[in-house]
Amino acid sequence: MTAFRLRGPRILPILTLLAATGCLGESSYSTRVDQAVENKKNEGLLNSSLNPPEQGAYQDLGVDLRTPIGYTRAGQPGVSVQAGEFELAETYKGTDGVSLHVLVRKKQRPADAPSPPSRSASFETDLRNLLGTTFGVDASGIAGVASTEGGVAYKKLEFAAPAGNTVSAYLNDSPNTELALIWDRPASAAAPPAMPLTLSSLSTR
Repeated sequence: MTAFRLRGPRILPILTLLAATGCLGESSYSTRVDQAVENKKNEGLLNSSLNPPEQGAYQDLGVDLRTPIGYTRAGQPGVSVQAGEFELAETYKGTDGVSLHVLVRKKQRPADAPSPPSRSASFETDLRNLLGTTFGVDASGIAGVASTEGGVAYKKLEFAAPAGNTVSAYLNDSPNTELALIWDRPASAAAPPAMPLTLSSLSTR
């Protein structure tokens, strides 16, 4: 009987085929299991720390936002919003004294829809003007810093307001919307533990 041997480069395509068909896939399977377990843990952490995604106008705009448990929607926005400036403006109050202000603007508007005088072509310019009016600062010169939370990209604007509170505004630019999550924290309050979870769980479509 003639021995059959594979030498040199001939063995590489066969090894590749074996890996693709699962014959060498034990480590790959283990990795998938580990990832599934990790995903389950993350899902449990989100569900124990955050409210379910907001409904209504959020869904109409293609935004999935989960606020921290214990945060409730205020009757009126807590920031200086002008009529027509944003498609959505909401404020949530936490039991820890921290407020979360949410602003969402739709990029594509009907061709025949007039642009309100309060609305410029730049979301960030309008946001900076709003921050200045609301918190009594010159927000035009605040440096924006790139920030990534759980794979979600933001531009972060942070400053200390004259009243002593710390304001952290996270701007997100997606294909269909521009939005800002503005955390307003008094000097006596620590950063909310669920804040990174809200930022990292944001989803737009």
